[in-house]
Amino acid sequence: MIRLHAVKALFEKECVQLRWMAVLSFCLMGLTPLFGSLLYWLDRPNRSRPWGDWSLHAENIFTRGEGSTFVYLGIVLALILGVRVFANDRADQSNLFLASLPVSKSEIALAKYLAGTAVIQGIAFVHILFFTVMPLFLPAYYSLTGAVCWFLLAGGLLQLVFSIGFLAGSISHRRLGAYETAFLLLLLPSILSKMTEPYSPVFSTGMAVFSPIHAALELSGLVERHAGLSVMVFFLCAGVLGLLSALAIERGWPQGTGSRRLLSAGSKREGDR
Repeated sequence: MIRLHAVKALFEKECVQLRWMAVLSFCLMGLTPLFGSLLYWLDRPNRSRPWGDWSLHAENIFTRGEGSTFVYLGIVLALILGVRVFANDRADQSNLFLASLPVSKSEIALAKYLAGTAVIQGIAFVHILFFTVMPLFLPAYYSLTGAVCWFLLAGGLLQLVFSIGFLAGSISHRRLGAYETAFLLLLLPSILSKMTEPYSPVFSTGMAVFSPIHAALELSGLVERHAGLSVMVFFLCAGVLGLLSALAIERGWPQGTGSRRLLSAGSKREGDR
């Protein structure tokens, strides 16, 4: 049985380890639309522009499908974050410390997953808060509902990508192999969709539906058509991948980046005793 107090203590440890990764991710993901909207105030004193123009860039992202670093850079950062929650343990040898604690591997896996989730969803929450509060003080061209739905969808998509990286980190033998596996799992549906398009349009369309890359490119369209369903699907798939990762670590199969370190560290500790 998973003990919440143990998970809480491990969660705090993981958050401390990931704090600089969280700051870097926030700065890079927030280039657009957050910082792009704030840059409006730097040149407004020199122009007679309407007050609502601060939201032009954000409105293009939410409704017209303009590219955003929140999604495009966020996909790369979320994938790296999913692998790094295990890679950090090797760097500072905290896997030896974890193995000496009276905690189960399931509790360790859950704490790591929750810490990564807190980073991703925390960044999404800050963006939602900004674009929800700003229209209370200044006119905005975007729809408040559309902005919230866009960030919920983007947050769900990034959670799914993080879970792919987390799964790759738990089953891969080496750190480099974990990154290779993560990017392969991320791109595989898109590759299969393109390869099978001339031969089986139905299969190709099905692969496109399961492609995070395709979802990122069509995010604005999903907001207009299937926002609620897409959010549920993203988080449900992310939860399934997280559960598979926890099972792989708990059972020690295959001897991957996560499970191997925990098992080998535990064996070494027992030998020392």
